[in-house]
Amino acid sequence: MPDVLFYADEPDPRPWVAALQLALPEGRIHQWAPDHAPLCTYAVCWKPPAAFFAGQSGLKAILNTHHHRDHTGGNAGLLERLALEVYGHKNDQGRIPGLTRPLDEGDRVN
Repeated sequence: MPDVLFYADEPDPRPWVAALQLALPEGRIHQWAPDHAPLCTYAVCWKPPAAFFAGQSGLKAILNTHHHRDHTGGNAGLLERLALEVYGHKNDQGRIPGLTRPLDEGDRVN
């Protein structure tokens, strides 16, 4: 059962959390806050503050939902500090920085 650290720069993140719970029914979703940052295997974030990744040495992967810069802009910085797989849609090869795991519809991420 994966632990997923989540952050979205939104006034109401509940719809995002609900979508994650639907997509990852076996996962435990932890919403990040400066005073609450449990160690997790995965992180899902949108415009995270710099402190979001502090101490998260157990992260294994970045999952980019698409190639837009507001979703992929942090890849290079993270890859400089951490050895991570980068997942994204196969049609975004060459547009998602560091993409190592191209995905197609129906693929599962373990």
